[in-house]
Amino acid sequence: MIGKKILSALAAVLISLPFLISNLNAETFDRVVIIADTPKITRWAVIHQEPDPKYNDPYYHLEAFEHKNGAQPWVFKRLAHQMVITSEALEKSRNKKRAGTYAYKDVEFWITYKMWRDNPEIRAQTPICETSIKDCLERATDQK
Repeated sequence: MIGKKILSALAAVLISLPFLISNLNAETFDRVVIIADTPKITRWAVIHQEPDPKYNDPYYHLEAFEHKNGAQPWVFKRLAHQMVITSEALEKSRNKKRAGTYAYKDVEFWITYKMWRDNPEIRAQTPICETSIKDCLERATDQK
């Protein structure tokens, strides 16, 4: 009797597993934008914060990464700790590309974001990306 109950519960879990995984992946894909995926490198952005009317913030905030293919997961380059981007520029940046990405601690992002959010001086000095993630990263690199 107990064996049948356990078997039924296990079957229910196995049946619902693909649905649960597809929902998790869909949410992840909405937050990740592939910028470049070549045989040598993968670049991507992770959207951490959506527009927040509570703070009079109409922008998206993201972090951008680069990982050399074949390198260990912990060997990566952070291209932007926090990028402020318009919804239009974010939509221009979105594509159907899929690539292997990694999730990294976002402590630096949240520190930078909170400083931006709470300090009007920093907000005024921060460039707003209005074209695309790729374009804004290239311009930021050219200015260094």
